This record gives sequence, C-alpha cells and structure tokens, in this order.
Amino acid sequence: MNEKMKMYVPDGNLEKFVWGLLDGAGFEPQKPDRGYDIRTNSDNWEFKQIRPQDQPYQTAKGNAELCIVGEDILKEFQLGYPDLNDNIEIVQSFEGRPTKLVAVVLDEKYQTVGSLKNFFETAGNDVTIAAEYPKIAKEYIMKNCGLEVDIYKPAGKTEATLTGNRPEMDLIIDTTETGNTIKANGGKIIETLMESKQVAVVNSRTYENPSSKSEIDNLLEQFNGVMRSKQNTLKKLQVNVLDDGNAKKIIDYLMREGYKPTVSKIYPEGSDIYMVLPNSEIKNISPNLSALGGSDMIVTAVERLLYPIN
Repeated sequence: MNEKMKMYVPDGNLEKFVWGLLDGAGFEPQKPDRGYDIRTNSDNWEFKQIRPQDQPYQTAKGNAELCIVGEDILKEFQLGYPDLNDNIEIVQSFEGRPTKLVAVVLDEKYQTVGSLKNFFETAGNDVTIAAEYPKIAKEYIMKNCGLEVDIYKPAGKTEATLTGNRPEMDLIIDTTETGNTIKANGGKIIETLMESKQVAVVNSRTYENPSSKSEIDNLLEQFNGVMRSKQNTLKKLQVNVLDDGNAKKIIDYLMREGYKPTVSKIYPEGSDIYMVLPNSEIKNISPNLSALGGSDMIVTAVERLLYPIN
C-alpha cells in the first residue's frame, strides 16, 4: 500500500477556513478527542492540525507535502529561515477578504500621528513596540523609516499590550480584517504594512514529482470547487415534465434562450430536465416553464464547481 500524502490543518483564525474546504470537498473531517491527527475518509491524504506559524517550516523540511497559511505567516518564515526558502513554493492563492498587517497606536495619546514616520518623529526612538510578526515589522521599519528597532513578540494577543489603564507598548503591529476591534479598544491604525491572502504552499521537491504534483493539484481543485460555489450565484434547476410533447416544447424554449439543458427520460412517459444557471435568471424562466407544461421544479445549491485539470 502506498504511503499517504500529508497536509497540515491550522488551528486559530485559519481553522474555520481550511476546515470548511475539507468539509465542503467531502472529506468528512473529524477531530479526535485527544491528539492532532484529523480523521477523514481519504485513501490518499492524511491531515494533522498544528499551529499555522509552524507549517511552512515543517513543509520545507519535508514533513508534509502541503499547507495553507497566510502570506504574512509565510513571509515571517522566509525572513527567519532564508536557507529553506527554496524548499517551498506558493502554488495558489485563495480569493476572499485578506487580512492586513497594520501599525497601531492609542488614539488618545497620539491624536496627531498619521504614519510610522510621523510616529517616530513624534515619540522618538525610545519607544516600546510589539508585533505578531517581528521580522516583517523590523524589515519594514528599516526600509521605510531607516531605523533599527527592538521589537517584542508577545506570547499572547498582541493587541492586549496596547489596552488597559497602563498599556505596556507605545506601538503594536498586528493583523486585522476590519479594524473594528482595534478601534473599540481605543487604537488607531496609522499604516498598513501588507495585505495577506491565504496561500497553498507545497514542498518544492515533492511537487517536482509528476505523480505527487497530480495528487496535490487534484486536492486543490476540490478546494477550488468549494470556493467557486461560495463565490458565484449558480443554482441547479430541475423540472419534471410528465408529457413528452411538453418536454420537447420546454427543451426548444430553453435552447432558444441560450441554455443547454440535460434531459433524463422518465418512464413510461415524460422527462426530467435540469441545468445550472445564475440564481437571478430562475425567476424569469420558471413561469414560462410552467406555462409550457413543466410540473414540479426544484432549485438546489451548487456545492462544488470543478474544472478539468490540465
């Protein structure tokens, strides 16, 4: 029996996204009561849950073939382990709302500050800074402000060091989607360092192998099918037509309107006609289908939309 390929599943903020891909693609993932191995129905893949920050390193070391992480996590790894950069590569990015890595100060204390340069001009160099990704923060501040700064990486929530009656930090560099939590805690975003999408990262050496590449591409296409179904408004419309004469009328009508229906014979007489089309068009054609002799109509969601892999 061939050894299964391995993919990491993140915990934390990324867990819901990746778990949704696995579930939507039909893997029926289940968490064990204890441990980190994810149970699925796959014969070709095994899945293990670890921290997303650890995934690029472990994938680069060849302990897994695939992981899905944020671009910010990946860049922090690349800055910290330049010798391992050639061992991994991005093969896909996932569309959706990206997170942002932002510089934040207390609005009340720095009301006139509107950028990192302005912050250092106002506060001086003797300031305390915390960052979720300190290597990215140090590189950015050096490139854009010309300063070599010390940056602390908290073990817990970075935003917590800027809140309370006596905040521990003057500046934090943290991830956010909307900025609402930052604002609610009295913070103000003064600069965006980078935007970060979710990306699929593979072990480069494994991906050079044609059979391994094919297996990885097939898995990613299943995930893409889940994403496409969420991003479009396609629905499946199914119409029962109990009379063969009416079935021909409906098929001719649909063809004239530019649709390409699929037709299944119902015995002893009639047809089951269905097609995939934008949801917005169903309300326009369904009355005509009824008038032409259509019986029951069923509208269902498209759970996955898969394309051939070249």
